[in-house]
Amino acid sequence: MLAIVIYHEETATFELVFSHGLGDLNFEFKREEGLLWQNILENEPFAVTDNSGNPFFREFFEKCDLDKLGSKMWVPLIMRGKVIGLLMMGEKINGQPFDDLDMEFLKQISTHASICINTCRLYVKRQKEKEDLDKTLSILSILYDIARAMTYITDLKSLLKYILSQAIKITKAEKGSIMLYDPSTDLLKIRVLIGLEDKEYQEKVNNNEIECKSFKPGEGVAGKV
Repeated sequence: MLAIVIYHEETATFELVFSHGLGDLNFEFKREEGLLWQNILENEPFAVTDNSGNPFFREFFEKCDLDKLGSKMWVPLIMRGKVIGLLMMGEKINGQPFDDLDMEFLKQISTHASICINTCRLYVKRQKEKEDLDKTLSILSILYDIARAMTYITDLKSLLKYILSQAIKITKAEKGSIMLYDPSTDLLKIRVLIGLEDKEYQEKVNNNEIECKSFKPGEGVAGKV
């Protein structure tokens, strides 16, 4: 048996991300302060059961149902003082205990694994930051285009349709509408629609040929908000 769990610092949770010999298992457990956590922070492989298979940290193992993993040895994955995860090893095929050579090999593996996992995490983080930046720049560009459009589109319906189409583009929505407030009736009235399957109905609404349901301020399609 072999398993790799990743530590999520923001939620203080260990999540199983890879396993061999455990089948299709979804598993996670919360970190708790105590002797087990101190063992992890020492960044050295350590046994979690005795030779008879009894867990050294029985209360925690029972609470988190860790027995189902069948792990005998835990190898911390730590990078620059931060816990990244754990490499969990089950019993050796020959049934023998882990010796010094095994321990040294596991330490080498954990060092390389920690670097790889940390690099992947940084890559994902940078990708997310780039996507967020690209989205922000796209929004700013669209807002600039809308501001420009307001200077040369004199027809209100055309302007509203343009603004709505850009809003749908930003949010990747399937459809949308813009309501305008009528102070004489204290009602919000749908002025333009985009994305309806019934294009004929949509066009009639946009041309003011059909009056849609109106709403009081603070009242939505699903009721008051």
